[in-house]
Amino acid sequence: MSASGGIFAVRFKPLRAKRAAARAKRASFADKSAQAKAQNSESVIKKTGCGRASAGEAARVKICGFLTDAKKSLIFNGFCCIMKQDEKAVLPHGGRGYMNNELKKTLRTIYDNTGIELFVYTAGGEPVFDLSRKRIAVDFDGIAQRDGNTRFKAVFKAEQYVFEMAGATGIEKNYAFMLADMIENSSNRAVNLPKGEYARRILLGECNASDIQKYRVKYSVPDLPCCCLALHTDGKISDVITLLSQYGENEADCAVTISGKDCAFIKFVESESEYQSSVDFASFLTRSLLEELGIRCRVGVGGTFRHFEEIGASYQQASAALRMSALFESKGEVHSYREFLLIKMLEDISKAKLSEYLSILLEGDARELLKDEEMVNTAEEFLENSLNASETSRNLYMHRNTLTYRLDKIERVMGLNLRKFSDAVTFRVITILNKLV
Repeated sequence: MSASGGIFAVRFKPLRAKRAAARAKRASFADKSAQAKAQNSESVIKKTGCGRASAGEAARVKICGFLTDAKKSLIFNGFCCIMKQDEKAVLPHGGRGYMNNELKKTLRTIYDNTGIELFVYTAGGEPVFDLSRKRIAVDFDGIAQRDGNTRFKAVFKAEQYVFEMAGATGIEKNYAFMLADMIENSSNRAVNLPKGEYARRILLGECNASDIQKYRVKYSVPDLPCCCLALHTDGKISDVITLLSQYGENEADCAVTISGKDCAFIKFVESESEYQSSVDFASFLTRSLLEELGIRCRVGVGGTFRHFEEIGASYQQASAALRMSALFESKGEVHSYREFLLIKMLEDISKAKLSEYLSILLEGDARELLKDEEMVNTAEEFLENSLNASETSRNLYMHRNTLTYRLDKIERVMGLNLRKFSDAVTFRVITILNKLV
């Protein structure tokens, strides 16, 4: 074996050992999870009076006023019922009534998985979300079926609500038992999730302050400033997570799978760190992934926040940086949210207003010049090189006179001398507006 081959083997030996241990741990967890689901399934079946659907079985179930066409498995705590669906009821997004945000998310999850639309009322029968609905009678205990609808009561966040769904058969009654249990337990389920999934929900804003506090206690989260990195890779996400997990500076640092090829890294900033900044740490991760696994990735870096409760905001910033770096084809693998703050500010303005601003800035043949990719790329490179003509010429393998000709043409057509800082900023704003409109 060559010297380089020996180094390669030594480098990957501990990684292979960690992978083997991780596979064994996952297998053990899967066995325990399967046993727990089997036990839970029996209890739910007894409670609802429904049997478990056999493989390949197809049922035509009428729920919420629609019949099914394509098989769709519905699984809640081990309960399985095969449904069909050719039409979806629309869950309203508007409405002037107040509803707890967590309850909204729970109802959205129920709808996304089942197609069941639930209307919500206060304990006194007043509509909560859709104020166009009439007040209903609530003089019942548990479950009531009236006027072709099924109603049931459930407590969410220590407050009682009445829920209503279309249909008044035994099927809807069985669903009412199950949905009431789901709603009442939804706010507590995050606590029982694996650390990675728990952290993912926190980053995506699916956990309330109480859930985040429970996470802090459960995993001994330190009282340190923290930030989040959003990564998009071209390799196997499980390998990426395994490698990233080795580079935490303390136990609270956490690599999290988001979806597909996207993952995140929660980083706590210690006073004595070997990295100059979060961007420096992100650059180290990209190099490590390439050298160790041959995997390329792009990284968005969110802001550093004083409290862990704000880590979701840091992730949103990191995701935005990742998205905008792709949209504007920015060079390099690591991009901070601050780089695109101007773009984010402009994104928050209506497109009609942006179009108005762009029309003011573009006169004559300026629009046609922006369609010339070669001309625009030359100008962008000139800006990227801090208005240094010699550096730009070298990077583009272009004669200095050719660069001068193109810069002079931009000045002649657009009235902007890119050699001046103020005009260069204006040109940058124009190119951003041109892509956003």
